[in-house]
Amino acid sequence: MLPFYPLTEFYARAARPLPTLEPLAPAAVPEPYRRLLVHGNDMTPTLEQFHGERIVLQLIHRHAEADGLAREVALTLVGSSKRVEYGAILIHRAAFPEAAWEQVLGCRIPLGTLLAEHVLQHVSRPQAYFRVTADDHIREALGLEGDHLLYGRHNRLLTGDDLVIADVVEILPPA
Repeated sequence: MLPFYPLTEFYARAARPLPTLEPLAPAAVPEPYRRLLVHGNDMTPTLEQFHGERIVLQLIHRHAEADGLAREVALTLVGSSKRVEYGAILIHRAAFPEAAWEQVLGCRIPLGTLLAEHVLQHVSRPQAYFRVTADDHIREALGLEGDHLLYGRHNRLLTGDDLVIADVVEILPPA
């Protein structure tokens, strides 16, 4: 699995060149990004705790896959509308009961929130960390202007018996 999947798929579908992505060792991720990215927790509650606000999902793009749903999203703070993450995610259908899957398809609830609400037991296994030069697409998704060097991770969420729930690339805006 490529460390930037499914981000690579969204860029390929849009015939957009990938931004410059540089893999990093966990220790090379600077603070506060290390605290926000280098852990085995879900990103939604981590960002909610860090910012002290609830997070909602803004859908950028979605498309059906053979075994699930791929979506590009921005996670946004409820109170300030500040965007706190750009995400590219492939969510696998097999891991979800019907009621939870209907909410996935609705693209209104962040995956971390949905997993918690439905008490879907899982583990988070970060696969890679990286630095990315924000391109026009990422800047637009995060509501940024100008040049920015951002940090992110590729994370894989698994059920207790190693069924893949989702592959997600998570990119954070400047601190």
